[in-house]
Amino acid sequence: MKKKIFFLCGLLMSFSAYSQTSAVYSEVNSFDINSTIVKEVNYPATITCHNTAEKNVLFVYVDASLSTKEFILDYNELVVHDMEVLSQDTVVFCGEAIINGQKNAVVGFFKISDILTSSVNVRIQKNFVSGENVLSVVTLTRMVTYFSSNMVRHIVCIGSCFDIDEFNNVVFYPCIVDISGYDIGTSGYISGCVENVNETFEDIDIATAGVWNTPYVVTVGFDMSYGRYMGFRIYNPDNIFSSPNNIEDTLRLLRVDPSGTRKWLDDGLSLSRISNGSVATVSYRKSDNGTSDQNANIHIGKYSVMRMWNGALNIMEQSQEIPFTPTSNRQMRDLIYSSKTKGLVFLHTAKDLSTLELKTYYCEIPENYLLSPSPLNVFYYPDYELHRLSLYNNAANYLWCGVNTSLPFVSANGMFTFGLINRCSEREVYNPVKKDCLTISKKKRPFTEIGGMNFLSVEDGEIDESVINLQCEVK
Repeated sequence: MKKKIFFLCGLLMSFSAYSQTSAVYSEVNSFDINSTIVKEVNYPATITCHNTAEKNVLFVYVDASLSTKEFILDYNELVVHDMEVLSQDTVVFCGEAIINGQKNAVVGFFKISDILTSSVNVRIQKNFVSGENVLSVVTLTRMVTYFSSNMVRHIVCIGSCFDIDEFNNVVFYPCIVDISGYDIGTSGYISGCVENVNETFEDIDIATAGVWNTPYVVTVGFDMSYGRYMGFRIYNPDNIFSSPNNIEDTLRLLRVDPSGTRKWLDDGLSLSRISNGSVATVSYRKSDNGTSDQNANIHIGKYSVMRMWNGALNIMEQSQEIPFTPTSNRQMRDLIYSSKTKGLVFLHTAKDLSTLELKTYYCEIPENYLLSPSPLNVFYYPDYELHRLSLYNNAANYLWCGVNTSLPFVSANGMFTFGLINRCSEREVYNPVKKDCLTISKKKRPFTEIGGMNFLSVEDGEIDESVINLQCEVK
């Protein structure tokens, strides 16, 4: 079925003359923007996805000349939660749409090469089910893509499915959908869920460990059995639901006294691979000096991938916390790692209760700082709420995307270089404090899984071109 796809003025950035270390571009849109995601296509080209208040999605591609090609996808109130670019040409996204009056998880893809012509075909899969009880998957929130050892491509997404309990209440379970095949959209999927309402999946990544840099899939989430605590699962990337000894069925839960007040908060949790053998998380945790949720610290953790795989009880390698003034409206939004610069960047939002100012901060952490807490530079771009981060230029730089807090129809993107002070941002300093590492408890909560086939619908559209506006440039 064809859908009408129409177009707006341009956005984004492409940084063709790279003597600058910092640049910010803005766009005036025809719609208010709710959220944004940005990815590099092929340096310096980029693509950005905007979820709009009109319940459609705008995709914008920018090349080295700073000219844009863009289109709006108007499909069943689609919301895109995550996006990847494969082989510098195929965009894959996951999220949710309203199908027959019900929320329904979707995965879609299209070709950048189509955008460079006069029209684009967006292929969308819906109606995913999960687990042996054939539960409908309602949303997919994060994804990773990779080739397994036999060169089969995998698109692995985390999300949730729903069921009706014995009291006729709707309940949600965490689930994973693994779409695999030699070509995108030509094969099938397998989907597993953990039928426990206390567990969630918040983020996913591919990490490596051992002398051969063996890859593993890692997920992180929360468990609410005794209060909110962080838990990990690890998987064989060749077969997510059939690892040796079914190791994916074990939840590794950070062990804290259930009667204590130092639990985690429901304000987001982000995961990233770091150097070989480790992953890192950033999240919000209750502070030492009060039981109120207003008193939160930023928690930074480092964990051993191989200890997870081997079943050890001491997977945490480092733990730090950044003391924070009383805040509300907090959200941990993203965490990325550059193997080239050996640096992490995390993105988070908080409203200072003393000034009532809402800011989005991005903080750079040199990886060696995880061994011993040191002052960290944290930056914020005034008047903009930032949503996501992405590596750029062979991981030498990184991108952010966001929207004006008072003018939500004005969106912006920025490019920054690791480790530099002079940039298009205001700067503050965080002072992390070392904390004791926590051991884990292990809970056996198995997945049940089911297989399905790919059935794709096609949405067609034309391409528009426009310009972008330079707001700030620092060289």
